[in-house]
Amino acid sequence: MLNKHIADRLGITERTVQVHRANVFYKLGVRNAVQFAQKLMLIKSAQDDKA
Repeated sequence: MLNKHIADRLGITERTVQVHRANVFYKLGVRNAVQFAQKLMLIKSAQDDKA
């Protein structure tokens, strides 16, 4: 989702969404939404393998 849509949905400012998103990207070691999605797919795959 776009930052603006997320902000509207959560009732917060777009800047707050940007800051939170940047923090998540930093903690996961990714630079953009594509890398983020790839990382999530790897995590999900690893969890599925454990089950």
